[in-house]
Amino acid sequence: MATEPTTGNWVRLAIWLFATVGFAYGTVQAWRNRNKPQSVWWEGTTAPTEIPADDVRSALASTDDRIPAIKALRELHPGLGLKDAMDLIDAQRGEQGPHHR
Repeated sequence: MATEPTTGNWVRLAIWLFATVGFAYGTVQAWRNRNKPQSVWWEGTTAPTEIPADDVRSALASTDDRIPAIKALRELHPGLGLKDAMDLIDAQRGEQGPHHR
């Protein structure tokens, strides 16, 4: 009394097989990459830690205003995000004292 395979059975088998293979692939990839450092920054962007302090100081020295200094810093480092550039400029302005605020 064997039953004929139905379309529903084949679909369930295909879904189960796809999920099992996907899980196995993800597990193998995680195992292979377990000791590699994970990159936080997307390709094409620049991490704020990669920006030399001299570049931040020169961008700030090129103008008396905060916004042009942020623009100048981003022109020097095109991959730098707006928030990161703003944070670097603000931190440098804080180190230089109140005459730069």
